[in-house]
Amino acid sequence: TITGVFLEIDTDDIENYPVDVVGTVVKASAARFDDFIATDMLDTVSAEGTLTPLRWIRGDTGATITHTDTASVALDPTGIAVGVQVLENQGLLKGGAKPVCFLDPQQFRELIEDSELANYTQFSNPSIVQKYQMAELYGCTLVRTNTIEHKDNTTNDSHNAIMCIPQHSYGVASKRTVNIKFHEVPEENQIWATTNWRIKSGVIDANSIIRISTTQ
Repeated sequence: TITGVFLEIDTDDIENYPVDVVGTVVKASAARFDDFIATDMLDTVSAEGTLTPLRWIRGDTGATITHTDTASVALDPTGIAVGVQVLENQGLLKGGAKPVCFLDPQQFRELIEDSELANYTQFSNPSIVQKYQMAELYGCTLVRTNTIEHKDNTTNDSHNAIMCIPQHSYGVASKRTVNIKFHEVPEENQIWATTNWRIKSGVIDANSIIRISTTQ
């Protein structure tokens, strides 16, 4: 897939507040590039109706489901534990392999606030509350991102978190050269910057992926 990002930089701002234009454009383009990869992997190729995962579960109980149009389903530690258990039963966590779960910031907050974590949070690892950080739960790495699928349902919209095995479940192919073109447009007091790249994500092993759904 050939795609990219287009940026407009006001030159009057540059005159008043000198900045590293090239550095800023490169950083902004890199951020959009990372966001595109994440969305392509966690949403586009992982969407309902596109990906058939090893197991599709409710985020609160871990029960198997076939749709997400369900009210009042919050992400519970049980959902993470069941996902890890399913992967372990499948024999995918041998040799020290650890799963990673990509979840929406709302799902992460629901985990933090769950009563099951009260003692663990307060006494064993207080930084969870103090710094809003929980890098791992039940041996699963947690990654907060807003690039997972946000399913627009008839009644209850949902978040579809993805639990998978790093360097096993997905593959990403890209052209390493990133081209940035600058065009000065004096009549608009602007510099236009166009960045192009080639990128495509793909599912390598759907039987190593767990979809964990909760209500938005």
